[in-house]
Amino acid sequence: MAAAAAAFDDSGEEEEKEESETSSLAAMAIADRKRKRSGGGLVEGYKMLADAIGRFSEIYERVEKEKQRQMVELEKQRMQFAKDLEIQRMKLIMESQVHLEKIKRSKTQFRRCFSRGGEILTHRISLPQNLVSPL
Repeated sequence: MAAAAAAFDDSGEEEEKEESETSSLAAMAIADRKRKRSGGGLVEGYKMLADAIGRFSEIYERVEKEKQRQMVELEKQRMQFAKDLEIQRMKLIMESQVHLEKIKRSKTQFRRCFSRGGEILTHRISLPQNLVSPL
């Protein structure tokens, strides 16, 4: 979350730069119109246009780099989430298997106690509460 907030702050600064650059582009365009009215050369207009296109391409390149960086960050987060989810799933399966083995072991011990030559033993075996049925 902190990385996202930092990225948001950085993108806010970039947007401010872009806005100031676009406002300077607008000012240059107005100045260009005034020059054309006052007889400025066509070559000067083309130079200004080329400069504006160059600045636009720089801004576009920065935006694309930031977008790519954010995509990489999201992919890292997705991979970490998938890993954490798989670990949690494995733990749940392991706990279930351990629990089932405990139940099997207690049932086996219970059967052994009452199957020794038909004699009934007087000692008690502790069973899990979910195996003991109320009488």
